[in-house]
Amino acid sequence: MAMQSAAYQKLHPREYYKKFLEHGIRPDGRGLMDVRRTAVSLGSIKTADGSALAKVGGTTVACGLKLEVGIPSALKPKEGRFEVSLKLASLCSPEINKKSLGRTFVGNDKRIDAMAATIKKTIASSQMMNLEELCIKEGASVWVVYIDLVCVDFSGNIFDAALMVFLSRYISIAFTNSLSLYLLSIIILVLSSVL
Repeated sequence: MAMQSAAYQKLHPREYYKKFLEHGIRPDGRGLMDVRRTAVSLGSIKTADGSALAKVGGTTVACGLKLEVGIPSALKPKEGRFEVSLKLASLCSPEINKKSLGRTFVGNDKRIDAMAATIKKTIASSQMMNLEELCIKEGASVWVVYIDLVCVDFSGNIFDAALMVFLSRYISIAFTNSLSLYLLSIIILVLSSVL
């Protein structure tokens, strides 16, 4: 029965979804206005400066944050910066692992790169990260935040899961580590003036 339903969905996608809409439900059984079940776990990657794991419906995304001292850009000497990388594990979904269709999302896939760029633009435009707070010494050194996102289970809407996992981790380290970051910045300034 499930095989017939999957075949019908692929052959007649419009009719497949129309039948669900007529009954006011989604194919996964949720109502049209119901959100996916959500869970977040902090500190799941011990080698990262901050990490989290978010599950939104059947999609699971891990986020690791790494902080490094870097050089600011010449155009923004008082601002730190951040980079976003997004990867999908090759086994996170049967659809993603179908290399025979040329639809692999693994590696340098343009769709994944575009999604990472969209996540970065969303974070930047929301101004949730105050990049000036990441400045250690104007024109000389800043904090660079590397946001590594890995989808380990994919069943749709990776964007929401990726933003949720990043926000849950960033907010928790932003508040708990702001004093530590400030003190570490002072230590780096003192050491750089001594050396």
